[in-house]
Amino acid sequence: GCVQAAPDQLSATFRAQSQDKSAAAAQQAVNAQIKHATEMAAKATGVTTAVLRYSVFESHPDKAAAFWTAQQVLTLTAGNGQTLLPLAGQLQASGLLLEQLDWSLSTPRHQALFLEAEKNAIADLKKQADVIAASLGLHVARFVHVSVSEQSSGRPMPMMLMPAARRADGEVLPPSSSAAAPTV
Repeated sequence: GCVQAAPDQLSATFRAQSQDKSAAAAQQAVNAQIKHATEMAAKATGVTTAVLRYSVFESHPDKAAAFWTAQQVLTLTAGNGQTLLPLAGQLQASGLLLEQLDWSLSTPRHQALFLEAEKNAIADLKKQADVIAASLGLHVARFVHVSVSEQSSGRPMPMMLMPAARRADGEVLPPSSSAAAPTV
């Protein structure tokens, strides 16, 4: 059984990144970007913030001086795009890279839809069993074994996005996103 419903949460994944001759300087720049971003996100109603993966590595390009790269991932989640999309545009304009923008079902919504899909599957199974039994001149007394499992509906493919565009008048344009109904 399956059901479709509009997704109820939008997630934006950002990456703060800095390169410098000094590991400490690269890290300080990333730390400052993340601090600024989390402060901005804290002011937005209904936005959940997760500060994730932090990495630092040294690069040795051919015939060039070595440099350090520091980076950290920040994920923001909200129940609607009206709050998150303008904030995403502001964070892009401040130098964060928007790596992914995804609509999805929240865990409680997904669980409720999965239960509904199970009910639909069992109703369809009962109808099918009744039709087959009737064609054989029998009737269904009971089910001996029923197995229910969730099949993967696939993961959304990440989309790489460009830094925030600026209009000629300097206004930052936020990213756009529309929700498509996933199947559970």
